[in-house]
Amino acid sequence: MFALLFVAIERLWPAVVGQKSWRRGSATDLALSFLNPLIVWPINVYVVVSLINALISAMGSETLASMRGFVAAQAYGVQLVAALLVADFFSYWKHRAFHMRWLWPIHSVHHATDEVDWLTNVRDHPLQLAGTYLFVLTGLAL
Repeated sequence: MFALLFVAIERLWPAVVGQKSWRRGSATDLALSFLNPLIVWPINVYVVVSLINALISAMGSETLASMRGFVAAQAYGVQLVAALLVADFFSYWKHRAFHMRWLWPIHSVHHATDEVDWLTNVRDHPLQLAGTYLFVLTGLAL
């Protein structure tokens, strides 16, 4: 459903006038948009939940209860803003890390197309998604 909406928006207000809806690289982007959630997401959930459980176990139940009590005592709006700031902080540093030399080969998949449209945003290497989930969700869980 979103695909139809975004195709319509790009036809009505194109960022690049004259760019075709089906461009070189669209097949790759479409494949990644379906395969990553089906394959990468379940693996990431297992890895991230395992890591978070290990961290929580290492912290101890008293520390966890104290942290949860502190967060629960805050107003819902404060919790929401804090969660957005934490997620944005970890997303920013994850993205900076993927631009470093040793992670660039993974992240370069995202930058590999010359023609950009709405579907290009989902052009991510599976390991980049793993890194995203690991950094951001672990940051939010803590």
